[in-house]
Amino acid sequence: GHDRFAGILGVEAVATAAEFALPFGFAVEEQDLGRHGPIRESGNARGIGTRRLRAVRGSCHARAQWIGARIDDAAERSQREQTRLAVVLVDLDDFKLVNDSYGHSLGDEILKTVASRLAASVPAADSIARLGGDEFVLVVHVDALDSLVQQVERLFEAMREPVELRGMRFVLRMSAGIALYPADATDAEALLRQADTAMYAAKAGGRDRHAFFAPPMALASRTTLTLRHELQRALERDEIRPCYQPRVALSSSRVLGFEALARWHHPERGVLLPGEFLEIAAQGGMLGRIDQRILAHALADLAGWRRSHPDCMVSVNLDASDLQDEALVAGLLQQLDTAGDLADAVEIEITETSLMRNIEQAARTLARLREAAPGLRIAIDDFGSGYSSLAYVGRLPVATLKIDRSFVAELGGGNPRNARAIIHSIVDLSRSLGLHVIAEGVETIGQADELRRLDCLEAQGFLFAPGLPHAQASALLQAGFVTAAGVHAVRS
Repeated sequence: GHDRFAGILGVEAVATAAEFALPFGFAVEEQDLGRHGPIRESGNARGIGTRRLRAVRGSCHARAQWIGARIDDAAERSQREQTRLAVVLVDLDDFKLVNDSYGHSLGDEILKTVASRLAASVPAADSIARLGGDEFVLVVHVDALDSLVQQVERLFEAMREPVELRGMRFVLRMSAGIALYPADATDAEALLRQADTAMYAAKAGGRDRHAFFAPPMALASRTTLTLRHELQRALERDEIRPCYQPRVALSSSRVLGFEALARWHHPERGVLLPGEFLEIAAQGGMLGRIDQRILAHALADLAGWRRSHPDCMVSVNLDASDLQDEALVAGLLQQLDTAGDLADAVEIEITETSLMRNIEQAARTLARLREAAPGLRIAIDDFGSGYSSLAYVGRLPVATLKIDRSFVAELGGGNPRNARAIIHSIVDLSRSLGLHVIAEGVETIGQADELRRLDCLEAQGFLFAPGLPHAQASALLQAGFVTAAGVHAVRS
């Protein structure tokens, strides 16, 4: 086994002829530049005479330059020896939640464990370095792509082993992007850029996976960067505004209110749906601003509607990550305070899966929102899609459960019996807890009839109407009700 750098870093002293860069910007480097081949030193830090410990803290730019020099050195060696080189960029999925929930001290301890596992899983790596945040870079000489894939798969297997710290267990997930020298690029900067592009492609593909760089990814990456820039301008120009999907009483088809859904009115591409820009907004830290903007529009429209329809209400989506940002929470509190009694007609929808990421903080922040606006309603969206629904729903200040659309779809699908049983259980749970329940994604008359038989009283979906511009939503509210036969008239 390998002794540890006791009292210094607390990670294994495992390195190759190049170097092993540890968390926090420290690197263990080979002093004897004439030595070649991988080495493994034993003994404590003081007893390793051939090595020196050097700090490379500095800025992210300086650290990237240092790593880039190592990649260029490895590329030169690869060219001399006529071999291929792989640059593997590893990013921990959703690691920010660990730091936000448990503090950076514990997060740093986890990163040390990650560094140790990386070294143990890919012992043939020429360099292993922490690029910054929760990103690591591995530089590996490649004999065959099959062996490289096997090494990367070992990384994923190692990361899936829970990390146990301070009496808690953390299951880590990661995404990895791979760029090859000389096929994908011939210099360090380009190799890192291509690996980064591939890593984001892996995340977009579902996370917890790896992806090799491919030229179309570069085009997609440039498109993403362009959209991110345009999204910044869109917020400044108020191009992101809500459309409204009616919420309907199943017994009478009466319009009870609306859900405000974000739409980007792009000056060149027309109206963009949330799936085309919300993920980019989340990556760029703009999701909270969009949520606030939609809430502001919804409050203004709601004020006009309630003058003639005092029972009208509006629901607005909020990502649970917003609840961890104190500046955004302060902005929401100010909006609700300014709204006054109008806040009593607002429902905040948060998806169940995002709530489960940090249920304790979500509960505390939602309680603060309710204190600021006692009449504010909280809804769990996509209910039934998470793994801890029944365990946690009673601990949240929730008024409404929205049945996940996948169960509604199954009412007319291949497993209607299970769907009916699940929906019946959710309706019973809601009734026992004194909660309201609504089904979303209703598209057929058969689904609506089945939901009525299951005592679900409210629904929304394309059967009644899609998301409507403000003028059409106002006309629908004025009509008072909508039926499947009346949808075409509303759309026109």
